[in-house]
Amino acid sequence: VAVTTVVEKETRSSSTMSSKFRDIIIVLAAMIALGAPALVRGQGTRGDRPIPTTTIVTATPAPTPEPVQLSKPGQNAEIPGLLKVGGGRMEVVDSPIGGGVVASNLYIRQLNQAGSPAHLCWKVAPDHVPALMMTTCTTSQSSLRYKTDLHPFLGGLNVINRLNPVNFEWKNGGSRDIGLVAEEVATVEPMLTFNNDKNQVEGVKYETLSVVVINAIKEQQAQITELREQIQTQQDLLKKQQQQIEVLLKRAVPQP
Repeated sequence: VAVTTVVEKETRSSSTMSSKFRDIIIVLAAMIALGAPALVRGQGTRGDRPIPTTTIVTATPAPTPEPVQLSKPGQNAEIPGLLKVGGGRMEVVDSPIGGGVVASNLYIRQLNQAGSPAHLCWKVAPDHVPALMMTTCTTSQSSLRYKTDLHPFLGGLNVINRLNPVNFEWKNGGSRDIGLVAEEVATVEPMLTFNNDKNQVEGVKYETLSVVVINAIKEQQAQITELREQIQTQQDLLKKQQQQIEVLLKRAVPQP
């Protein structure tokens, strides 16, 4: 709301309002700031001679900000440097790997396309932008085209047996959940966790755990196969011993 004060002059010349009258006008203007225009009659001075005055106090709405058009239809607008929106709550930044939008939240009205097998993950931005960046998960990019310096990963039951699932309550929201403690997982196998921008252990790569489970299943299957072979060997031995016992019994029994 904007308050406009107009001081009209009487017939001969303009006058200067006294300090006291000006204070009265300010108070009246504030009182009717949200109301209709009002006429306030008072008295100013010209030298030592009093001059009657009329003050019009009006309350007018503040002008509505008009949108800023960066370019005309069919044209491209270029902004050299950093673009900040909403007092810096959202920024459009440039970086060596392409730049992007930095904000505290990501809102999507609706996803209209069919689902994709690729998952979304986040990590600390590697291009000196003080933020986290959204990426496809490493487990979604399995092609050899993206990999180098390959080595077998042998962790299996020796990793699984040292992990301790817990039942817990989230501090934010209070809902109960189950999972692993990232700090504990990092002591077992650091490659199963990821860090934040402060290099603190932040979370567990739950999808990568499936690789460890594959090795654990293979180890258990090898153990099962070995036990089956041992059982079969023992059964064959028992069968052979039973046949030998039957032969001895026949020899011990006199023939009629």
